[in-house]
Amino acid sequence: MDFGDGGWGPRIQDLAVAASHVVADPSLPLGGAENLIAGYASVLPLSALEARLLVGLIRARQSALILVNYWRAELFPSEAAYIKKNVARAERGLSILSTLGVREAEAAVLRAVS
Repeated sequence: MDFGDGGWGPRIQDLAVAASHVVADPSLPLGGAENLIAGYASVLPLSALEARLLVGLIRARQSALILVNYWRAELFPSEAAYIKKNVARAERGLSILSTLGVREAEAAVLRAVS
């Protein structure tokens, strides 16, 4: 459990954080997060707004991970390698999702949950 992600927020935030960790396959529209999104939505269906915002929230999470980890690595240079251990994964995921426009992203989410 990552208590750094714990807190009160919209439920879609939990899905965005989890999905941000599995975006790795550039051959899939959502980079491989499709099954996670579908599984989540089978228990807690996504609203239209959540489906529209999800990919943007995943990108925001990946961006925040990159930004915060570089900042922390500057503060603690002797621990930089450990601190930045997930940066490459987030950069790759962000690169994969950056190919989707807003409408394409929403359509990919809707296909995953249908």
